[in-house]
Amino acid sequence: MPATHSQRHFVLSAQESTSIFDLDHYAKKPEAYLARYDQHFRHLRHRPVRVLELGVFRGGSMALWQQYFPNGRIAGLDYNQIGHPELERVKVYHGLQQDTALLTRIAEEQAPDGFDIIIDDCSHLAELTRASFRHLFDNHLVPGGIYVIEDWGIGYAPDWPDGATYQEPEMSPVHPQADALDNRKVAAGITYPGMRQFKSHTYGLPGFIKQLTDELAHISINVHRPPDQHLPITIDAITLYVGQAFIRKVHSGMQQAPHA
Repeated sequence: MPATHSQRHFVLSAQESTSIFDLDHYAKKPEAYLARYDQHFRHLRHRPVRVLELGVFRGGSMALWQQYFPNGRIAGLDYNQIGHPELERVKVYHGLQQDTALLTRIAEEQAPDGFDIIIDDCSHLAELTRASFRHLFDNHLVPGGIYVIEDWGIGYAPDWPDGATYQEPEMSPVHPQADALDNRKVAAGITYPGMRQFKSHTYGLPGFIKQLTDELAHISINVHRPPDQHLPITIDAITLYVGQAFIRKVHSGMQQAPHA
C-alpha cells in the first residue's frame, strides 16, 4: 500500500527499519495521530528542537521523532526498561511520570532552556498526567511550546482505573439568581430560558482536559476579578481531536510566574 503524505514523513526506510526495529510494531501511533502531529509540528521539523515523550513503550517513537526532527534532541521516559539500540540524539530515562525531581533532571540534562514539545503517552491516569503536566508545562516548556496529551478519551471507559460509564448529562435546576436575571432580560425584550449549569463527564482525563479549558479562559475570568485576584495566563490555545489534545503555552509577553 503506498505511503500517505504523513506516513512518508514518519516511516523509516525499509533498510533503516530492518536495522533498527519495526516502527509499526513498536511505535503504535495510529495514522490519524501521525497526520495531526505533522500538521502541528511541520513548522518545527528542521529546527534544533528539544522533544520529550512520557511513555515510550518499546522505544519505537524515539526513532520516529529522531527521523522526523533531523536536527532535534529527543528524550523519553518510561517505567519499563527499554531495550533498544543506541540512537544518535536520543536519550531514554527509566522512572515514573509523576517523579518531578526526575523530570527536572531530564530537563536540565536534555533541554536546559526548555522543551519545545512534550508528549504524554504514559499512564493515561488523570492524577499522574496532571502531576507531570503541571510541573513540565509550567517550568520546563518554552513559551509558545506545545504539550500533547494522548488517548484522553480513555476516561469514558468504565473498566479504566479512573474512568466511568458515560451518563447523558442532565440540565441542572434553574440557578437561584435566574429570576432576577430573567427579569432584566425580559425588561430588555430578550427571551431567556433560565440560567442553568451544563453538566458533563468529569472523570479521568476528560475531566482534566475540561479543567484546562477553564485555565484557557483565565483571561476572560480576570475581566470580572479585581487585579489582586487575577489568575495566571498560561495557556494560549487548546486543539482537541479524538485521542489527542494539543495545548499551546502562552508566549513570553503574556507569561506569569511559574507554579512551584
